Formats: sequence, structure tokens, C-alpha cells
Amino acid sequence: MNDESAAIDPATSFDPGTSQVYAVFPFVNMSPDTNFKREWLLNGEVTAEKEMAWDETSEGLTYANLHSEGGLDPGKYTLKPVHRRAISAQRQL
Repeated sequence: MNDESAAIDPATSFDPGTSQVYAVFPFVNMSPDTNFKREWLLNGEVTAEKEMAWDETSEGLTYANLHSEGGLDPGKYTLKPVHRRAISAQRQL
């Protein structure tokens, strides 16, 4: 990740034992304190989620990360950002 939240050397597959991955996604028309949730899916099932009030600008790029001390389980990961009861974007790794 660089200072503008852009991915450096992006990848869609990772070595076994990888402990952290990042997903970068664009956003538009967001307003402060909008309820926002990030869901990480593993093979289509929610494996982690975080709900928060939006605290960034109204448009741009941002990122989310998923971390596991012992390494992430193998499989297909998808980041699903959700706001105002709608899926805002979906990124598959």
C-alpha cells in the first residue's frame, strides 16, 4: 500500500501461511458517520466482519486488511463492503 491507498504489486493468490492480505476498493458518495460494514468471505461464507461509522472522505480509494497470526486458511477470499443496506463493491482475492 502506498500513501494514496493504492496497491503495490497486487496479487490474487498467496503462499500458504500468508498471515495478512489487503484489498483496495474505490468509494463514492459516502458521508461522515454513515454505517458501514466490511465482510470478508472465505469460500462464500463470512469469516470476519467489522461494522463502523464511515470516517473518510466522500470519495476515493481505501483498503481493508485481514490478518491471522497463524496464517490464513487456504481458499478463495472476497471482501464485501456494505453500506446503507447495499453492497457497495466486492473484491475477490
